[in-house]
Amino acid sequence: MKLQPFPGAARSGALPFVAVVGHAPVKRALLLLAIEPRLRGLAFAAPTGSAKSVLVRAFAEIAPDGPAGRPPFVILPANISEDRLFGGLDLEATLAGGKRRFMPGVLAQANGGYVFADNLNLLPTQAENALLTCLDNGCLRVEREGVSITSPADFALIAAFNPEAGGARWHILDRMGLIVAAPRRPDLETRQKVIETVAAFERDAEAIQALYADETATLRALLTEARERLSRVTLSDETLQWICARAAALGTVGQRAEYFAALAAQANAALEGRAAVNEDDCRTAEFFALLPRATQRPEQEPEPPPPPPSESSEDDAEPPSPPEDLEDLALVFDAEEATLDADFNFFAKKARLGRYGKRSERDNFQSGRYVRSVPGEPSRGRVAIEATLRQAAPHQPSRRQKAAAAGQAPATERILLKKDDVRLKKLRQRAGALVVFIVDASGSMAANRMGQAKGAVVELLRQSYVNRDKVALIGCYGEESRVLLTPTQSVESAKRQLESLPTGGATPLNDALRRAQALIEEVRRAGTYAEALTVVIGDGRGNLPARPPESSEAGLSRADLIRRELEDLARVYASGGIRMAVIDTQNRFVSRGEAKQLAELFGGSYIYLPRLSAGGVADAVKRELRRP
Repeated sequence: MKLQPFPGAARSGALPFVAVVGHAPVKRALLLLAIEPRLRGLAFAAPTGSAKSVLVRAFAEIAPDGPAGRPPFVILPANISEDRLFGGLDLEATLAGGKRRFMPGVLAQANGGYVFADNLNLLPTQAENALLTCLDNGCLRVEREGVSITSPADFALIAAFNPEAGGARWHILDRMGLIVAAPRRPDLETRQKVIETVAAFERDAEAIQALYADETATLRALLTEARERLSRVTLSDETLQWICARAAALGTVGQRAEYFAALAAQANAALEGRAAVNEDDCRTAEFFALLPRATQRPEQEPEPPPPPPSESSEDDAEPPSPPEDLEDLALVFDAEEATLDADFNFFAKKARLGRYGKRSERDNFQSGRYVRSVPGEPSRGRVAIEATLRQAAPHQPSRRQKAAAAGQAPATERILLKKDDVRLKKLRQRAGALVVFIVDASGSMAANRMGQAKGAVVELLRQSYVNRDKVALIGCYGEESRVLLTPTQSVESAKRQLESLPTGGATPLNDALRRAQALIEEVRRAGTYAEALTVVIGDGRGNLPARPPESSEAGLSRADLIRRELEDLARVYASGGIRMAVIDTQNRFVSRGEAKQLAELFGGSYIYLPRLSAGGVADAVKRELRRP
C-alpha cells in the first residue's frame, strides 16, 4: 500500500480552503485545531460526496509550520495492512546489510503533523487500536518479526464518518477534542454555489488559486499569529467554573469534556485576536466539546460567564483581519443551532452504541483482507512472500558461509531459504450475520405485526452496510409459509419486495422454521455468513405440522406431531449454530406461554414486546447480535 502524503502549501490543483463552500462548523473546528494541537483531533459527520476530503486537503495548505517546518499530513487508507500501519523490516536494507533494519509505518511518519482518516467507522480493528494508543501516549510500540521499537507518533487526528454507514467507535471520538456531531443539510443557495465553484475550478484551477492567493496567505498568517498569541490568552476562574458547571449539567463522563472545552475556548479567543476568553468563546467550546458528549438534557443552565476585563492588545501591531469571504466561519448560535436535540440524539442513539459488527470478523488462511503474517506450512494457505524474505534476510551471511564451507557456493544474488522461514498470510474476513424474520401473519393483529416487521427490516438494513449483514422475511400464514423477502442487503430491494404483505389463515410455524433453516444453509453455502439469527414475531403458537405423519406416527395427535417436529428442528438449529429469538406480542392475560416455551426449546432468547414497534424490534435484534 503506497503512502498517500498530503502535499505542502505549494500543491497545484488543490482548491483553496477559503474557496470551499459550506462546512462552516467543520472549518472553524479545523482552525481551532491548527492553533491548539492539544485538542488532539477533530471528528465530523459527513455523508458520502460532501467534499470532506477536499476540505481537509485544503486545510493542509494553511496549517501553520511546526518546529521542523511544514507538518506532515498522511491519509490513512481504510484497507491499510498492518505492515504499512505499524512498520516492520526494511527488506531491501536488511538483505543488503545482513542486519535487521526497521522501516516506520504511516503513523510514525505522521509524527508532529496530522492524520486524515476518511470513513473512520470502516477502519479495521487494528487501525482503530493503533489510533487509540497514539492519541493516548503520543507514541507507538511495535513488537513484530523480531523487532521491538518505540516510535514517536504524536499527531492530530482528523476523522470523518458517515452516520448512515454505522456508528463510529466512541473510545476514539472521546479522545478527540472537537466533534461536529451531525451534518447540516445545505440550502438551495449553498448547493448552487458548490456547483458554480467546482465548475470554475475544473475550467481553470490555476486562476482560482490565484484569485484566492492573497486570502489564503492572510489566513495562514492569521493562524500563525493566533498560535503565538495562544500562550497569552487568559481564562478566568469564573469562566472555568462556568465550563465545568455546564459540563456537569450535560452529564458528560470524565474530565475530558471540560478540559477540551477550556482549550477550545482559548483557541477561539486567540483566533479572534482577544487576550481573554469571553462568552462567545465559551459558547463555541460548548458546541464542539460539551454538547457532543452530553448524556442528559440539562434541567437548568448555569449563569453565563462574566465578561473579561477590558482588553488591551499585547502586540505592537494589530493582527491581520480575516478575509471577507470567511464570514461564514462565524458560528451563529441561533435557536436551531443551539438546541441540544440534534447533537445529543445523534450520539445518544448512534455513536455510543458503537459498531456491533466486531462480532463478525474471523481469521483464516483462504480469503479476506491480509492483516499479518504467521509461521506455517505452505500447504495450509497463501505464502506471504515479502514476510518470508524478511524472515530469511538476516540469516543470509551465515548461511552463505555455511554453504561455502560445505563446498556449495551459491550465487551472491540467490536467497537461501529454509522451511522455518516460511510465513503465511493471515486473512481477516468480515462475515456478516443473516437475520431471518418469521412473522405470524394470522389473527386480528397480523397486519400490525407484518407492518412493524417491515419497518424493522428496513431499519436494520440501513445499518447493515458496515457488517454486510443480510435480512430475510418469511410470512407464516395459510397452509404453508412463504418467503416474502429473500436475503438482501438493499433497502430499496426490501421495500420493493415488501410492497404487499398478505395475511390470514392458519399458522404453519413449523414449516416457517424449516424454511428459515433451509434458507440459512443455502446462504452459508454460497457465501461466508458465520452467524445466523432467526427471529419469531408472534405468540409462538403453530397449529399445522410441516409434513404429513409417517406410518409410525399414525396414532399421534396433531399437537403431538407439531411438538415432535419442533424438537427435531431444535436439534437441527443447535447443530447448525442457528440462534433463536422469540418476540412475544400477545397480551399476558390471554397468553398461555407458548412463545416462552418455544424460546426455551430452541435455547433462544424470549422478549416480551406487547406494544410492537419497528424500532423496538430492531433494537431487540441488535442486542441479540451483540450478545456473545
